[in-house]
Amino acid sequence: MTPLALGYQTGLQHPIGRNFAKVRFHDESYCQMAGDAGRIRVLGYGQEDGASRPLFWTLESTRGRVFGSIPRHSAWTFDAPRYRKLSLRCVAWTAGGSVDRFNELLRLGITPGD
Repeated sequence: MTPLALGYQTGLQHPIGRNFAKVRFHDESYCQMAGDAGRIRVLGYGQEDGASRPLFWTLESTRGRVFGSIPRHSAWTFDAPRYRKLSLRCVAWTAGGSVDRFNELLRLGITPGD
């Protein structure tokens, strides 16, 4: 597995992507996105197999909010503080709360050097 670089230039104005211009994970996408990309707001792209692919996105409708995240093929990605931050922001945003709501959970279970 090679480092997966995610660019968040398109998502910097969204609360989930705030302060995440670029981030790297030692991971790969779990699968390719399927469906109509015109219906979603892409927050982060990654380069895989020579192509730019949407890896984090949101969808809002009158019935609710949804987020998609397809990096995380590797279990250790969940231990990466930046991935945790993005994931917890996504959960809080989907629930309609402040994206900073779960900040105190970011380092739970992580030891120095992780």
